[in-house]
Amino acid sequence: MKTIFRTGILLSFCIIALTSMTFKPKRIIFFGDSITQQGVSKNGYVTLIKKSLDSTKYEVLGAGIGGNKIYDLYLRLEDDVLNKKPDLVVIYVGINDVWHKQSSHTGTDYDKYL
Repeated sequence: MKTIFRTGILLSFCIIALTSMTFKPKRIIFFGDSITQQGVSKNGYVTLIKKSLDSTKYEVLGAGIGGNKIYDLYLRLEDDVLNKKPDLVVIYVGINDVWHKQSSHTGTDYDKYL
């Protein structure tokens, strides 16, 4: 009888411990230029992805700044991405580099920071 009682107490503690555990959602960061910046608007792609995922399992963040080129993202990487400890990073950049390279020759070659 004591064994059954002890087993019941042990199971009760296990159930309490399991239910009090908090599960941290996976953090996804969208990192980029103006396309990513607009992605967090009401009907933007970041917002639509966020709405389609279970918020208890995923935390979706946007880190886009209009006009940024590859070098700008390189400079922001620590603060806007790495310090937030993401599980997944989606990088969407390059349009400004191509455009600036062709128009004013100030863009960055795509492979410079690989």
